[in-house]
Amino acid sequence: MEKNDSRKRLGFWMVLAGFWALLAVVLVGGLGFLFPANHALDRAANPILGPILASVGDAKMIRFEFQPYTGFHHPANADVEEVFRGQRYHFRTNNYGFLTPYTMYPFNAGRTSPGRFEKGANDRVVLLSGGSAAYGWGASSNERTISYVLAAELNRRDPAHRWHVVNLAMGGWIAYQQQIALDLYGSEFDGDWIVLFDGRNDIYVPTIQGERVPNYFLSTGQRRLDAVFDDAEHLSAWQRMPVFAYRRLADRLQQVGAPLPAVTTSEEFTNAVRFYKHSLERIVARFHDRKILLMTQPLSEYPSIVAPAYARLISEVGAMAAGLPNCTYVDATGIFPGARPGDGNFIDDCHLTDSAQRVVAERMAVEILARERAPVG
Repeated sequence: MEKNDSRKRLGFWMVLAGFWALLAVVLVGGLGFLFPANHALDRAANPILGPILASVGDAKMIRFEFQPYTGFHHPANADVEEVFRGQRYHFRTNNYGFLTPYTMYPFNAGRTSPGRFEKGANDRVVLLSGGSAAYGWGASSNERTISYVLAAELNRRDPAHRWHVVNLAMGGWIAYQQQIALDLYGSEFDGDWIVLFDGRNDIYVPTIQGERVPNYFLSTGQRRLDAVFDDAEHLSAWQRMPVFAYRRLADRLQQVGAPLPAVTTSEEFTNAVRFYKHSLERIVARFHDRKILLMTQPLSEYPSIVAPAYARLISEVGAMAAGLPNCTYVDATGIFPGARPGDGNFIDDCHLTDSAQRVVAERMAVEILARERAPVG
């Protein structure tokens, strides 16, 4: 009798345990369905940021702050020591996120501001722009970047003048963003020279990175986020219920960071080259009375499908510059023949080491001083 009672009690507790286990599974599963896990804000799981972070670490400097007109900038007023693709760096940015010692007060003419640049009669100003390579990624510090080395070289080679180089480059930028920045931020410096060190992003971003032309780099996520709320007024009553609305929001947020498929058609490459050339023409028109150095940045490697487009870009820019008396063109792809990532010149496909940044800066200085006394016509 006692044995049967023991079995009954054991059976009862087993059934009770099973019931609670089943209830827990139902509750957890139900909550998981109604309130799904969302990795849209998880940097490591983000399909775009994840691969970047795996190679560069959780570097604060690769995060962008949205800016009107130019789209996005690196963090402003940063003083950061981190690692980028195995290269340790110490960068200090100005009040707009540029890697330059000059404080900027765009269109603040006639006002007295602390640290405002005042150009003297003996001063010469170079406005440098481009993407991350011109910005200085790959260098170990501000002082090792192209802009700082260029300023030092110009002052060393031409002691009769005091040269200033204002770095208006930004990681990820294309030439259209550069022309806006040159006008918006560069105007107050009254540049004598405009130097562009670019080309790579203008081909890669619309095609390999799938943003098409015109370019919306780093804005696809914003457009998708906007779309989350665009159709809210068309939802049915049950879709508006908090639980289902949350699930819908979670699903849509998950799509915000999804990568775009590459667009590698010949038509899109043609559009990319045309848009790049159009942007350069806008810069030339804006600074028609200044001297301009166009330099196509070198690459250590790129997908074979990109090669014809990049060659066409180089050819068209060279032809355009040849017909403009105030423009000098240098195809920098020949400066490092046979280059490969990790060869001492490149840390990846386009970012230069300290020594390579010096080589580029020295070439820029030679080209600038060779044309310094030539009239602008």
